[in-house]
Amino acid sequence: MISLLVYASFLFFATMLSLKFFKLRKRIHLRCDLYPAPQSKPYGGSRYEEVGWWRRERRKPYFGILKAFLGFALINRRKMSLQPGHWLATFLFHLGIFLHVLWLLLMLLCALFSHPIFHSEIIGFSGLLLMLLFSPYLLIRKLRAPVRYYVPLEDYLILLLVIAFSSSGVVALLKIDSLHVYEVFSAIIFFSELPQLIFFEAMHIVAFSLLLFLLPFTRVTHYIAVLFTHLVLWDDRDAGVVQELSSARSSRVRWANCANPELSWEEIARR
Repeated sequence: MISLLVYASFLFFATMLSLKFFKLRKRIHLRCDLYPAPQSKPYGGSRYEEVGWWRRERRKPYFGILKAFLGFALINRRKMSLQPGHWLATFLFHLGIFLHVLWLLLMLLCALFSHPIFHSEIIGFSGLLLMLLFSPYLLIRKLRAPVRYYVPLEDYLILLLVIAFSSSGVVALLKIDSLHVYEVFSAIIFFSELPQLIFFEAMHIVAFSLLLFLLPFTRVTHYIAVLFTHLVLWDDRDAGVVQELSSARSSRVRWANCANPELSWEEIARR
């Protein structure tokens, strides 16, 4: 039953997330040059600032793109400079999430290769502890004015599930050993008989599964937008969206008004 719940939650999460990604990707946004481009050298400005820019080869420094992307995704210097206290709390909270995901991947590999890594639960414990310490801060902040005026109900539900999931995980890992963790993971993955679970283990697994069921319908999946932000800001040469826009510009405008139905969007715009 536990294995079925975990598999169902992961499958549902992956399916809904894929649909959400596809829905966002289908939209063709009006596109313009967004500058200054973070990866440009040496001044971080636009290629249009260079003398005779139309005669110069357009270059894209990929190391600069990676540096700017990681600086935003991992550090977020803008938030760090504007709200240093809030930045530190959210950074440590997200670090806890990353550590826990890393631990899950590590345990998955251990189960697939039938080779336990002893004391690997220290990684998962550290991640769960960070989430447990800083999720109450996020919850209290969302309950206070003026932030609470902009927070939907599901944000509170997500944080309560995170608190339940992380607290039960911390207590469970304090009471069990590495071999037991490995056996539980292997049993869930291969649908074999589970070893005896303590209450906090069962609570942890159920809360985690409920969290996966709920996540696709909340703003917590905002990390998807980072991919589109990256494309808009930095994928500024031979981008797929540019080809889509070119195709859209050539389509005919068939409105039920006085517009000429034989003209394309581009032809109407140039008139």
